[in-house]
Amino acid sequence: MHSMDDILYALGRIQYDEGDIEGAIVSFSDAAKLKPGDPKLYFYKALVKFETGGYAGAIEDLDKAISLDPMMSPAYVNRALARLQIWGQREDPWEDPIDALKTITKITHDFLGAARASPGNFFAHYNLGVLMYLIGQYESADNALTNSIELQPFDEIAFCMRGEVRCCMKMYAEGIRDFEAALLLDPDYEVARNNLACARDAKESA
Repeated sequence: MHSMDDILYALGRIQYDEGDIEGAIVSFSDAAKLKPGDPKLYFYKALVKFETGGYAGAIEDLDKAISLDPMMSPAYVNRALARLQIWGQREDPWEDPIDALKTITKITHDFLGAARASPGNFFAHYNLGVLMYLIGQYESADNALTNSIELQPFDEIAFCMRGEVRCCMKMYAEGIRDFEAALLLDPDYEVARNNLACARDAKESA
């Protein structure tokens, strides 16, 4: 016989999958009241809040989930993405450089936490690579994206992203190989095709 918290959790999953966001929040919240030590209830409640733009509330629930299960890798990834959303909504995310650095540090730690909790978490490595690329830490970006490609060697987006990083490092030959790999995986990938042409031009001009 299923407990009431299990029933509410299952109902919340159905409501979430069917797009009944408000109903899902109520179900997951009620389940968490009945079983406050279950990290997955806070995790799914956070997912629902994320869907509605309630990023601060999502972070609170993910904090709780992680405190209950420090090895819940997806919770770290989603907390990092929620932090990114809040930071990106600012009119000028870099207006306060110290605050921006603190935010980036928290996001980086979350992606690293996800990777430590589950070394096979592709999204942890990939998103860390993208973040490092955006802040100009190209070597760290290259390492993270290489890890993601090793986990999913048929992901054309990861190859393309690493190609961009390597071109920023003036490693044009390596970047060209990455763009070519992306196009082998998806011949219609226009971003990779355009980047490939630019990389070849840059290599010839270097």
